[in-house]
Amino acid sequence: MVRHRILWKIVLPLLILVVVIAFAWIRTRQPQIQRIVVILPSAVNPYWLEVKAGAEDAASELRGHYEVRIEASQSMDAASQTALLNSFISRGEVNALVLGPASDTDTVSAVSKYSATGIPIVVIDTPLNAAEVRALNVRIAAFIGSDNVDGGYKAGQLMLEALPSGNDKLRVLLLEGLPVHQSAIDRAAGFTKALNDRVEIVRVNGEWSRDKAQEIVASKFSRERFDGIFGSNDEMALGAIAALKALHVSRAQWPVIIGFDATQDGLSAIQNGDMYATIQQDARGLGRSGVLDAVKALQHDPSLQAQRLLPVNVRKR
Repeated sequence: MVRHRILWKIVLPLLILVVVIAFAWIRTRQPQIQRIVVILPSAVNPYWLEVKAGAEDAASELRGHYEVRIEASQSMDAASQTALLNSFISRGEVNALVLGPASDTDTVSAVSKYSATGIPIVVIDTPLNAAEVRALNVRIAAFIGSDNVDGGYKAGQLMLEALPSGNDKLRVLLLEGLPVHQSAIDRAAGFTKALNDRVEIVRVNGEWSRDKAQEIVASKFSRERFDGIFGSNDEMALGAIAALKALHVSRAQWPVIIGFDATQDGLSAIQNGDMYATIQQDARGLGRSGVLDAVKALQHDPSLQAQRLLPVNVRKR
């Protein structure tokens, strides 16, 4: 009996050790689910909500093979986005990054940490500043955006189409997005190219914000006349509409209003006659493509394109 007891004291720890080793071996043999982190610049902007929905579509398709985590910084705030980027990489909880930049320059330093560890990076909507990327030796696996120059040009053509003819003193208010975004620069460039000095353009930074645009238009229209307004996104165009309504501007004096993004609110404004047109991006497709391109980067898929621009379309009444 004593000998059996001694033998059991020797065998039991060995059995436990064998079981632990076996479980560890099984775990190492099982494929680890890789995590794709998507970090967007706003949790409230309707355009970015559509992008998020597209990323969620891809996450559903990939369930069981990849884990997709979607986060958003404070609205268009580079500091909070940088904090998110630093948080994920410090915890080692990311195998691939999909980023919609809040700033094309201020986030590059945090992104460089991902590049330095070999984590593939897919940038969507707005490219990171090329000079900063080169300076910090950041490797971008892919960029996917919309053809914003063409979209701005189409908006300019629509404005010329809708403005009254026979008047050589036409004025248009251009509500620009934040200048830290290449998309804002490109849309404004396309728009001004289409107008080609045929119309006086007054440019104001509307910061992508409905409230800011409403404030600007309320101030401008109280002392100036404009024949048209181009909001570089629907949010600013809708802010302009809110200002005109608050000022009780008559329909006879209502300017031509054009937006960009074809959000649900923007399309409703076209339907009820407040907005003339908007430029439609495939925001949902952008979010989905960003995640699927991250998978291609992880798999070293040779079909991955370094740069893609999704086409834009016109929606008008």
